[in-house]
Amino acid sequence: QAPEPSKPTVQPDHQAPSAAPVAAQAFPESEAPFPPGAQPSFSYDDELILQVETAKREMSDTMIAYGTRSGIYIPFGALTRFLDLSIAVSDDGHFASGWFLSADRTITINLREGKMILSGKETALERGEAIAFDGELYLRAEHFAKIFPLRLNTNLRAQVLHIETLEEFPYAQRLARERARELLEGRKGGGQ
Repeated sequence: QAPEPSKPTVQPDHQAPSAAPVAAQAFPESEAPFPPGAQPSFSYDDELILQVETAKREMSDTMIAYGTRSGIYIPFGALTRFLDLSIAVSDDGHFASGWFLSADRTITINLREGKMILSGKETALERGEAIAFDGELYLRAEHFAKIFPLRLNTNLRAQVLHIETLEEFPYAQRLARERARELLEGRKGGGQ
């Protein structure tokens, strides 16, 4: 009996770039605090470009968010910078820490441990609530209202993220100071 011819094998070229989209996962498989199963994720194919605006349209900007079947993910660090909050995102999007509106209102989000500490109270993050992707921490839009006194309304048809604050935020205080400064400068310039 003749031996069977061997089938050709293809060795993967580890140098070649992958054409598949990069997917973000909340945790590496070995470190996932969530129950076993599919990890929440999204890719560059899920990208949304949103116009972000405050309720009175006194401020606006553009942000990249991500939309999946489980919800709209908003960049936590970018949104807190937009609102002039003292919160920093680090560890390639796996960690956020700081305070908002007053020094006793603190927040820590740790994706590697799957927890959030809000004003000293620790809670477990829900599956898919937050994802680290491309150096940023993304939080599902509806969860921002659980942390901050605000409402977010995403209108995908108009590609707008509308922010309604329920308390005075630092950006509003900064805008009021800038308006007052402009009025003073106008009076000084007009009186000369």
